[in-house]
Amino acid sequence: RLDRRSPLVLDAGSAMREAISSESGIVAAGDTAQDADAAAQTPAHHRLRQHPGHRTLVTLPLLAGDKAIGALTLVRAEPAPFEQRQLSVLQQLAPELGNLLNLRRNADLSAGGRLGATAVAHWRKIQAHTHMRYAVPAAIALAAWLLLGTTPYEVHAGAELEGAIERVVVAPRDGFISSVGASAGDTVDDTQPLLKLETRELDLERQRLVGERDQLVRQHRELLAERSLARAAVIAAQIDETSARVDLVDSELARSELRAPFNGVIIEGELQHRLGAPVERGDVLLKIAPKDDYRIVLNVAESDIDEIEVGQQGDLRLSAMPGRGFGFTVTRITPVASIHDDLNTFRVEGQLNGVDSALRPGMRGIAQVATAERPRWWIWTHGLLDYLRMRWWAW
Repeated sequence: RLDRRSPLVLDAGSAMREAISSESGIVAAGDTAQDADAAAQTPAHHRLRQHPGHRTLVTLPLLAGDKAIGALTLVRAEPAPFEQRQLSVLQQLAPELGNLLNLRRNADLSAGGRLGATAVAHWRKIQAHTHMRYAVPAAIALAAWLLLGTTPYEVHAGAELEGAIERVVVAPRDGFISSVGASAGDTVDDTQPLLKLETRELDLERQRLVGERDQLVRQHRELLAERSLARAAVIAAQIDETSARVDLVDSELARSELRAPFNGVIIEGELQHRLGAPVERGDVLLKIAPKDDYRIVLNVAESDIDEIEVGQQGDLRLSAMPGRGFGFTVTRITPVASIHDDLNTFRVEGQLNGVDSALRPGMRGIAQVATAERPRWWIWTHGLLDYLRMRWWAW
């Protein structure tokens, strides 16, 4: 039995490490004239020879492949050197012993130990290449950052800009379009005429009613002069009725010229090519939205709707201005699904955090809403995992 802390074992270990570091077998013979030089070149072996019974030494590295996993030291008490034949046999035997010991050692390792040994072996190979020495740790650090780090999960959805309110301009009566003063895309104010209906029939009707009223007024005066008060009262009632009909025609004439209900932008209605076309009472002719008050409408996929909450912040990029972002706040979630681009989506509304004169209702783009912090691996895989979970449950 050998004590690991004994001088003999310590010196033997030093001699073995000396042989391994030299990458060649070391022979330390007995008392020869070269002892002084040998002591200088192999000090560990020289110290080992000072122990009783260690006059002649030979140490051979045990190799497993191209890696030294240990050393074999043979000791003789006699000063006679090893024969060349014996040294040749030992040199042939050392690699076989190295491979055998390596197999035994690996067989005794647990699964975790074997995995660790393989990782260490690969790491040493990587360390042998200078350019890989820095690339691999950087790649490991990047992978750890991507897999273990967290980041806000962003829900992406198609978005459209709408006016905060939309007013329609409808035909007040049956008639024909006489003139058009504005069309879709134009900015208008509440004093600008947008459209005018044909008034020829109303003008003729008004002239007829005015003439009839004037005739009744003359009759009324004559009856008053004749003191026919009963007949005068009947004519007075007819005058009031005719005046009311004139006022009605006047109101229809006034409504024949349509104006904007407020300052805004026409978002729907192209009537320039419909001059003279007939319209019916109640037909929608134009749609107007305020030019400085907008809302954002997002079509959020049903798989992400549970991540959206009122008050969350988002960013909007429009196709017309992809280089600019517009911040907004989620204000409303409609709990009714609809089909949009062949997907089941929910309507989510947002309010812009600021107003820009370049914005127009009807612009479209992409919106992203920042939700809770999530692991990056979950962000990349949750869609697939949710799908597999549903398939598994259905099966």
